[in-house]
Amino acid sequence: VRLNNLGMAYKCRFGRLGELPDIEKALWAQQEAVRITPEGSEDLPKRLSNLGGSFVDRFERSGELSDIAEAISALQKAVQLTPEYIPYFPDLLTSLGGTYFRRFDRTGELLDITEAIEVQRRAVNLTYRKYASMLNNLGISL
Repeated sequence: VRLNNLGMAYKCRFGRLGELPDIEKALWAQQEAVRITPEGSEDLPKRLSNLGGSFVDRFERSGELSDIAEAISALQKAVQLTPEYIPYFPDLLTSLGGTYFRRFDRTGELLDITEAIEVQRRAVNLTYRKYASMLNNLGISL
């Protein structure tokens, strides 16, 4: 927990100050947090998502395609490890879809935009069902 929190603190500071050593420290701490988190832990998908976000941040700054590839890999694993019924699952899909789009925007690779659209549609469909259920429950209560 502490390593992940440390990584998030460095990530936040990087967002404020834009100093590259901060995102490097964030990535180190988050990679270590992922490494020591046991498989099957409910914390692992969140930590992978945080790690993916930090790789996206560094990609935005450096433009290195290896960073966006690492981000996609971490986010894909987070999605794979998270059941659809978990409330933040659509958010993971949205992050993954946005990351595919960033890579498409940089490379023009059609497979990336196709993946972005597919993942975003899945997120919308899950969210729509969630809100439809909420509206139904409200209607019953009224």
